[in-house]
Amino acid sequence: MGEVMMGLHAISQGEPSRREHRTLTPTEWLAACSMAAIGGMLPTLSRIAGSYVTNPASPLPQLGLLVGLAIFALIGIVLCIAFRQTDLKQALIVGISAPGIVTNIVGGISDGQLPQPGEAVANVSEEGIEFESSLIPNLILTTPALAQDTGTLKTGSREAIIQYSQRGLATSEAVKVYAKTRNPRVTPYLGILGRASTVTLPEDTTALLFRSSTLDKTVDVPDEGSFVLQISTTSRATAGKDFLWALGQRRSGSIVELDVDVVKAWD
Repeated sequence: MGEVMMGLHAISQGEPSRREHRTLTPTEWLAACSMAAIGGMLPTLSRIAGSYVTNPASPLPQLGLLVGLAIFALIGIVLCIAFRQTDLKQALIVGISAPGIVTNIVGGISDGQLPQPGEAVANVSEEGIEFESSLIPNLILTTPALAQDTGTLKTGSREAIIQYSQRGLATSEAVKVYAKTRNPRVTPYLGILGRASTVTLPEDTTALLFRSSTLDKTVDVPDEGSFVLQISTTSRATAGKDFLWALGQRRSGSIVELDVDVVKAWD
């Protein structure tokens, strides 16, 4: 009875029946935001640690990885502030959930860009016939016999046997191969650099052009007859690729070197 009377007395004196939100101190905000930032980086750090445990010889991360980690930490802090999480355990959980927002978006974009098996598109331009294909990235496509209809591409009995090898990080970059002819306005597209293949060349081919997003190299070839090329590419870690690695994609390198040797020529 006495407790009831005390409660009624408190209400009559204007004591709030519910606890109001108090203003958080800077120290509390700093601790919570720091924990959320750590949580934002934990999933990526765990995945990276696992990759180095599996392959200790992998090259060290580039600056782009640190940028990705900073973005995840920032997202964790923003979510922590938005939900007013002062409890350190809850702030850590909120931070851990932050990378899922970005990785799901990046994963969806990557899935949408996967090549559809069997698709091929031929484009005719002033550069000659450009035959794009998404069949298999490591494949050299023989130039199709569509040149007879356009009159821009001369094919003959000349062949280039291309032997291909890769060094360094795995890469998904496509290296396109073009034939440079005596006519500067005609640059026939031959296909995508592969492990080993035979390509039919225009008779007036003077050089081969190898081009990717990070590479542009022209190699002189014999003016007559067929020949064999030994091609080796080197892929290294770059800031841009490691940034995508931090955002959820598989780690890959950018092609920075392409070495070519003509090992045999015959008529």
